Parts: sequence; structure tokens; C-alpha cells
Amino acid sequence: MSVTNARTTWDHISLRDQRNVPITEAAKQAIPESLLEKADLNDIVKYMAQEWGMIVAAWIVLAVSPSWFYPIGVLVICGRFHALGVLLHDACHLKRSESIHAILVDWMGGYPIGLSIEGMRYHHLRHHRHTCSSLDPYLKTSVENSKIMRWLNYLRGIVVILAWIIRPYFGLFARIFPNLKNVYAKLFFGDRAKEDLRDSKQIDLCLRRDIGQIIYQTILIGLIIVYPNWMVLYYIIPLALASVVNSYRVVEEHMHVIIDDHSPVNIAQYTKDQPMDLFSRFILFPRNIGYHRMHHLHPAVRYEKLPELQRWYGDYAKNAVSN
Repeated sequence: MSVTNARTTWDHISLRDQRNVPITEAAKQAIPESLLEKADLNDIVKYMAQEWGMIVAAWIVLAVSPSWFYPIGVLVICGRFHALGVLLHDACHLKRSESIHAILVDWMGGYPIGLSIEGMRYHHLRHHRHTCSSLDPYLKTSVENSKIMRWLNYLRGIVVILAWIIRPYFGLFARIFPNLKNVYAKLFFGDRAKEDLRDSKQIDLCLRRDIGQIIYQTILIGLIIVYPNWMVLYYIIPLALASVVNSYRVVEEHMHVIIDDHSPVNIAQYTKDQPMDLFSRFILFPRNIGYHRMHHLHPAVRYEKLPELQRWYGDYAKNAVSN
């Protein structure tokens, strides 16, 4: 069935049903190749440039706006920092590259939020590999039974951004004292495996990319010294808020339970799609990250294809029932 026809039938399915369409292996195997187009670093750099364009525009507007407009501007900047993290996340699913585009992804999307493409790759791919297992760095079983723990995990974004800022300096010591690589991985990336990482090439790649973050943060520190009020109001506060929003998203994207079957189709049943209203798309779940079941089923697919994929699965399920 064509994508156009899929969209026509899909529009008659309620939003709640769209988020609960059954996923089967047969459906996964039947998807047309046109819907499985992979992301591209060149495009990700362009998307990051778009986000920076909006950040700069917000800064300019805030500079000439009355004080009451500040919360709105901060929310816009927060959402754009969050979007940079989502785009960095998309980049980490691609094949490792030493191209100029990979370097730009770090400088435009990684370092500004305290991370690098290798750092994102290290902890996020472990999440995909071990989703809903004891090795999942994102697993927080306490949030399933306690609203207090759920809210505390939202707010831990403040701690996360502070840790990411500290991480590259800790990494300097880890380069000198290899035993600290184990602490580096567990403390800053949530690595729950009991491996000796002193000779880990992946950790060495993270440490190498951290040098760029130290340079970036040195520039930031200089700007903070020269323009303290401006930097705190228009960079530090929006970044801290973005980290809280990111923690909220990570908590809400999954059911935090341990399961035995870790096939992609089964994992999709424990992955939660998120609202796609205008506010959610712009601030909470930018760049289609809210289509999270589709992302777990097809991690390397470019984000523009995720809504089409979800419509396709919905149509496939509806046809399977009618037949």
C-alpha cells in the first residue's frame, strides 16, 4: 500500500490508538525500503544550524523585549538546546566518522550542551542494546511505583548537566591514571557492566573528544567573566532547563521494567510514544523524537520518516485485522 493511502486510513485512527498500534515481526519485515532512509551527518549539521538560527533570533528578540517576555524567550532557547541534543542523538546512531561534518556535529550540537558524539554513542547505544535490562543506563525502576521518584528523576537533569561540564576535566586525570576510566564510564555515562575499561578504545575516543569540550568551555568561561549577567540569563539558565526537559523525556519514553525478551518488536511494547501537539514538538519532543517506538524499531532512520513509519504500521495492523 502506498504511503498516501496509508495516511488516508491512518487519519481515521484516534491519537491514542496511533500510540498503541500492535507491532509485529511480519510488519517490520514488510516495510518498503523508501521508509527506511537513514539519517545523514551533512543534514544533521544543517538542522543544527537551523536550531542555532532560532537561538540567535531569540537572543536578539530578548535584547529588545520587555522583561515580562523573558520566560517565553528562555523556553524557546531551552527547546532549541534540547533539539541539539536530539540531533546529536540521531548522529550517534550513524557509522563512526572523522569527517568535517562529525567535527561540526560536536562543535554545533555536542559541546554546547556538555557532550560529544562519542560520549552520546557510548551511553545511548548501550541503552538500545540493553533496553529494559539491568545493563540499561536509562533504567530507573523506582519511577514506576513512586511519583516522588519520578519527579526527582526529572529534576536530576540539573545534576546531569553539572556532571557533563565536569566530565572532560575528570577525563584529563583518566588519561593519566587509566584506572579512573572505569569511574569515568560509570559515573558520567551510567555504564553498569562490570568490565575493566582501562584499555577500552571507546572510552579513549570519548576522552579524545573531551578535549574539544574543554576548549569550548574555556571560551564560555571567558564570556561569563566578561558578560556574566547575559551569559547566566540567556545561556546557563536555558541550558539547565533543557537538561531537566531532557531528563523528563528520557523517563517518559519507556516503561522502567526488566524484561527477558529484548527483540526490537518486544522492546517496542515497552517504549512509549509521546504527544505531538505544537508545544510538545517544539519544546519537549523536538525533531520527532516523540515517535519513540519507531525510533527503537529503526534507530538509524532519519527523523522525518518516523511519522510515515508509524502511519504505515497502523495501516498494516488495520489491514491485518480486516483480513
